[in-house]
Amino acid sequence: MVIRQIYGILGMVSLGGNDQTERRLNVYTVLGWDFMIDSDLNVWLIECNRSPDLNPTTNVTDKLVKSMFKDLANMFSF
Repeated sequence: MVIRQIYGILGMVSLGGNDQTERRLNVYTVLGWDFMIDSDLNVWLIECNRSPDLNPTTNVTDKLVKSMFKDLANMFSF
């Protein structure tokens, strides 16, 4: 339920800004999406950052950032 809401929000926001996005071949942007989940499990988008801070500040973010970079490397076969 929560993941489905997050995917729905990501889709809506991505399509909403589609006409203002510059297209470049083989260029990718890492976006930082901040969500809040209330006590009824409703998902709220707080903000989206074009240049998110990738410095891990907790053990959880350390694992997430390392995992993200590993996934990116695997995507591009580095």
